[in-house]
Amino acid sequence: LDGQQLEFTVTQADEQGNVDFAATAAVLDVVKLQTQTAQQYGDQKGGTWTADCGATGKSYLVQPVGASFGCTFTSATGDTQPYTVTVKDLDGNISWSEN
Repeated sequence: LDGQQLEFTVTQADEQGNVDFAATAAVLDVVKLQTQTAQQYGDQKGGTWTADCGATGKSYLVQPVGASFGCTFTSATGDTQPYTVTVKDLDGNISWSEN
């Protein structure tokens, strides 16, 4: 997925050979992640902010549950604020906090 490996757990569901499968990591939409966190930060601090999570050229980030990674907010005037994103579950829900 965008050059990232996404593993699945496959479990045989019955004797007819039907299987269930589930991803072992969350798939995060980069645009959604950066847009929503920047909007939330702007709502808290005021002003217009953008976010960059270092995913240039990628539409998605594959991250295990509990993983944390760094991002940066940038204001319209050039001020920056680093923040950390933590993956909460396989559905791609996250939390974030300023560094």
